[in-house]
Amino acid sequence: MRQKSHDLQYLEVLYQRGVLTIDEEKEYWKSLRGYQGEVQCDQLCDYFLCTEFAMMDDVTLQLGKSVTQIDKLIAEEKVLWNIDIKNYQGNYRYENSCWTVNENIPE
Repeated sequence: MRQKSHDLQYLEVLYQRGVLTIDEEKEYWKSLRGYQGEVQCDQLCDYFLCTEFAMMDDVTLQLGKSVTQIDKLIAEEKVLWNIDIKNYQGNYRYENSCWTVNENIPE
Protein backbone atom coordinates (compact mmCIF):
# COMPACT_ATOMS: atom_id res chain seq x y z
CA MET A 1 0.00 0.00 0.00
CA ARG A 2 1.34 3.41 -0.97
CA GLN A 3 2.33 5.67 1.92
CA LYS A 4 2.15 9.45 2.07
CA SER A 5 5.53 11.13 1.84
CA HIS A 6 7.03 12.52 5.03
CA ASP A 7 6.71 16.04 3.61
CA LEU A 8 3.01 15.53 2.92
CA GLN A 9 2.43 14.11 6.42
CA TYR A 10 4.20 17.11 7.95
CA LEU A 11 2.25 19.64 5.87
CA GLU A 12 -1.01 17.79 6.59
CA VAL A 13 -0.52 18.15 10.35
CA LEU A 14 0.31 21.84 10.00
CA TYR A 15 -2.72 22.33 7.73
CA GLN A 16 -5.00 20.70 10.30
CA ARG A 17 -3.60 23.02 12.96
CA GLY A 18 -4.08 26.03 10.68
CA VAL A 19 -0.49 27.22 10.85
CA LEU A 20 0.65 27.02 7.22
CA THR A 21 2.08 29.98 5.35
CA ILE A 22 0.56 30.73 1.94
CA ASP A 23 3.49 29.01 0.18
CA GLU A 24 3.29 25.98 2.48
CA GLU A 25 -0.45 25.67 1.84
CA LYS A 26 0.15 25.72 -1.93
CA GLU A 27 2.77 23.01 -1.49
CA TYR A 28 0.36 21.01 0.70
CA TRP A 29 -2.39 21.04 -1.94
CA LYS A 30 0.10 20.22 -4.72
CA SER A 31 1.51 17.28 -2.72
CA LEU A 32 -1.95 16.04 -1.78
CA ARG A 33 -3.13 16.10 -5.42
CA GLY A 34 0.03 14.22 -6.42
CA TYR A 35 -0.54 11.57 -3.76
CA GLN A 36 -4.19 11.19 -4.78
CA GLY A 37 -3.10 10.74 -8.42
CA GLU A 38 -0.65 8.03 -7.39
CA VAL A 39 -3.36 6.21 -5.41
CA GLN A 40 -5.72 6.37 -8.40
CA CYS A 41 -3.00 4.99 -10.69
CA ASP A 42 -2.37 2.17 -8.20
CA GLN A 43 -6.07 1.29 -8.22
CA LEU A 44 -6.16 1.23 -12.02
CA CYS A 45 -3.05 -0.96 -12.21
CA ASP A 46 -4.45 -3.35 -9.60
CA TYR A 47 -7.75 -3.58 -11.46
CA PHE A 48 -6.40 -4.02 -14.98
CA LEU A 49 -3.08 -5.78 -14.39
CA CYS A 50 -4.07 -7.92 -11.38
CA THR A 51 -1.21 -10.29 -10.59
CA GLU A 52 0.16 -10.58 -14.13
CA PHE A 53 3.04 -8.20 -13.39
CA ALA A 54 5.37 -7.42 -10.53
CA MET A 55 4.85 -3.80 -9.42
CA MET A 56 6.93 -1.58 -7.13
CA ASP A 57 6.01 1.89 -5.89
CA ASP A 58 8.23 4.83 -4.95
CA VAL A 59 11.54 3.28 -6.00
CA THR A 60 14.48 5.56 -5.17
CA LEU A 61 17.75 5.07 -7.03
CA GLN A 62 21.05 6.79 -6.36
CA LEU A 63 24.18 6.84 -8.49
CA GLY A 64 26.87 9.01 -6.95
CA LYS A 65 25.23 12.32 -6.05
CA SER A 66 22.38 11.84 -8.53
CA VAL A 67 19.10 10.59 -7.03
CA THR A 68 15.91 9.73 -8.89
CA GLN A 69 12.53 8.50 -7.69
CA ILE A 70 10.26 6.27 -9.79
CA ASP A 71 6.55 6.48 -8.92
CA LYS A 72 5.71 3.01 -10.25
CA LEU A 73 7.91 0.33 -11.78
CA ILE A 74 6.17 -2.57 -13.52
CA ALA A 75 8.13 -5.67 -14.52
CA GLU A 76 7.12 -8.37 -16.97
CA GLU A 77 9.68 -10.96 -18.06
CA LYS A 78 12.31 -8.86 -19.89
CA VAL A 79 10.45 -5.53 -19.92
CA LEU A 80 10.37 -2.75 -17.30
CA TRP A 81 7.82 0.06 -17.45
CA ASN A 82 8.78 3.23 -15.60
CA ILE A 83 5.68 5.29 -14.78
CA ASP A 84 5.95 8.88 -13.60
CA ILE A 85 2.53 9.86 -12.25
CA LYS A 86 1.21 13.42 -12.47
CA ASN A 87 -2.15 14.69 -11.27
CA TYR A 88 -2.33 17.99 -13.13
CA GLN A 89 -5.49 19.69 -14.26
CA GLY A 90 -5.96 21.40 -17.58
CA ASN A 91 -6.11 20.71 -21.27
CA TYR A 92 -2.79 18.99 -22.11
CA ARG A 93 -1.90 18.32 -25.72
CA TYR A 94 1.23 17.03 -27.45
CA GLU A 95 1.36 18.28 -31.00
CA ASN A 96 4.15 19.08 -33.45
CA SER A 97 6.78 17.83 -30.96
CA CYS A 98 5.60 20.31 -28.31
CA TRP A 99 3.46 20.14 -25.16
CA THR A 100 0.76 22.73 -24.60
CA VAL A 101 -1.31 23.36 -21.46
CA ASN A 102 -4.61 25.17 -21.95
CA GLU A 103 -3.38 26.16 -25.43
CA ASN A 104 -0.13 27.69 -24.01
CA ILE A 105 3.41 26.37 -24.15
CA PRO A 106 4.55 25.80 -20.53
CA GLU A 107 7.71 27.55 -19.34
